[in-house]
Amino acid sequence: DAKKEDGFTALHLAAFNNHGEVAQVLIQEVWQSPLGSDWGVRAHQVPWVEPVPTPPQGHCDVNARNRKLQSPLHLAVQQAHVGLVPLLVDAGCSVNAEDEEGDTALHVALQRHQLLPLAADGSAGDPGPLQLLSG
Repeated sequence: DAKKEDGFTALHLAAFNNHGEVAQVLIQEVWQSPLGSDWGVRAHQVPWVEPVPTPPQGHCDVNARNRKLQSPLHLAVQQAHVGLVPLLVDAGCSVNAEDEEGDTALHVALQRHQLLPLAADGSAGDPGPLQLLSG
């Protein structure tokens, strides 16, 4: 969740640059033990070691805002990275979050892509961003 001077987090950059695998890793919540997966067994073998699981690693704030109050969802939609939209929405990214101009991701989609390409169901059978955000 560390931010650059422009307010971008790692998830903002992943959404902006269409790095779906990176976004997925940043969103995932994975518990890690300092002693490995069998930490309970090892604790009994080494009584002075108290196993304490570390907090979740890789779970980022999906609703973080940059200086323009854009969420990662705003950026994914702005750049027409349709494959990232369901990932971000399923992870809890607010579809109602407004940027500094009061626009939600759907507003951005409509402004940026002029409605016609968004309303089309896609020649490859993929839903357009309008359908993903309104569904």
